[in-house]
Amino acid sequence: MLQLLRGLVLLPLSLASASCVEARPAHPALWKVSSPTSTIYFLGTIHALPKGEDWHTPAIIKAEAEADTLVLELSDGADHDKITSAINALAFAPNLPDVLDRVPANKRAKVEAVLAHGETPLAALKNYKTWAVFFFAINPQLFKTLGVDGDEGVEHKLTADFTAAHKQIDGLETVRSQLGIFDALPEALQRRLLVESIDDIPRAKAEFYQSLRAWEAGDPAAIARSFDTDLKSEPQLARVLLHDRNANWAQWTIARLKKPGVTLVAVGAGHLAGNDSLLAMLRAKGLKIVRVG
Repeated sequence: MLQLLRGLVLLPLSLASASCVEARPAHPALWKVSSPTSTIYFLGTIHALPKGEDWHTPAIIKAEAEADTLVLELSDGADHDKITSAINALAFAPNLPDVLDRVPANKRAKVEAVLAHGETPLAALKNYKTWAVFFFAINPQLFKTLGVDGDEGVEHKLTADFTAAHKQIDGLETVRSQLGIFDALPEALQRRLLVESIDDIPRAKAEFYQSLRAWEAGDPAAIARSFDTDLKSEPQLARVLLHDRNANWAQWTIARLKKPGVTLVAVGAGHLAGNDSLLAMLRAKGLKIVRVG
């Protein structure tokens, strides 16, 4: 479950500083699709990385230089006012039951122990919707355990590069629309998500670094395999996080190809791997996708 959420969702979290993890040169896969007037590069990303990860391959550097526009998952991921507004609008609600009353009795001790290590007191979490308990109370602890940092993530670095070059930066979604995916989930699924995510914590580090190595090697098949268990175990979540969003982005790509220019699209690596990926959907529509890195 944690694997699915980390790979497919880019939420505006304040992440812990990365610990000292040996950096390795990475060669993430890069694809291209073209029309007579437009070129779009697709780069699968890891949203938070160990410090010093070196993924700027010659192919990615070339794509950055050619592109006049960077397109990320979120159009407002760096706008703190919009992030705060979205969180305030969606993450909290009055008269909610205590968090521990939302999970099975045999899971309460484990949930309480994990939440006790967070920065938000357990009593205050009563005001958080169930999905928000995971994202804003558990996820920051998880990133500390993994030794990764959002400021080291691919999106953060690309944003800095394009900002320095005075190039346009756009997004496929907004913070509010991405949070809205979870806010729309049935409460029973939100509660299962919370419990399963806590159950997954002991395996989280090994699973994350398995996915990271697959990404570093530019191996989309291995990336797809790393998500396969979660995709099968939670088909409703996989549909709203992966299939539906990829379908929307495929339509966006087709429209974008009708406009002149060169675009670099950077989205979570899980969106570009597997049979239900954005690239697979574009191929099914007759577009020729070429791997260039």
